[in-house]
Amino acid sequence: MAGLPFLPRSPRWLAKVGRTEEAIKTLADNQAHGDQDDPFVVADWEEIYLHCSSSREGGRSRLEEILLWWYVEVYYR
Repeated sequence: MAGLPFLPRSPRWLAKVGRTEEAIKTLADNQAHGDQDDPFVVADWEEIYLHCSSSREGGRSRLEEILLWWYVEVYYR
């Protein structure tokens, strides 16, 4: 727990909150020694970007739908 503040942020979280440059830099640092043009970094970034953009367009995530369904079932039936 003491080392938790020193861990890098998750690239998915950074992309979700709109910090794309920092997300790409984190991916590059973790996977390719800082090379942002590495094919693995580019492929991972494209996957993360597509996932985040589809989540924004789709409204609720699957987890949110499940929790909402459970809440309605438990409290309103």
